[in-house]
Amino acid sequence: MIDQPETTGEPMARGKVALASKGVWGGVTAALAGIVPILAAAFGLDAELQGHLLEVVAGLGAVVGGVLAIWGRVAATRRIG
Repeated sequence: MIDQPETTGEPMARGKVALASKGVWGGVTAALAGIVPILAAAFGLDAELQGHLLEVVAGLGAVVGGVLAIWGRVAATRRIG
């Protein structure tokens, strides 16, 4: 089991704006990865190119967004708000 440091609750009592949060940016990144294929269709890209774009963007967006969200949560010293 991982040893947890003793805290008094004070560091998390101070808030920060949501856009300063790695966790929020990780979620935004993952969400944007899901929007790219929709935009590709709206701009009239052919089906083959859309398929390749979907694979690359969905994979990268999920990995980058997920890692960023986890890293942000683990490294957090202040709460959002």
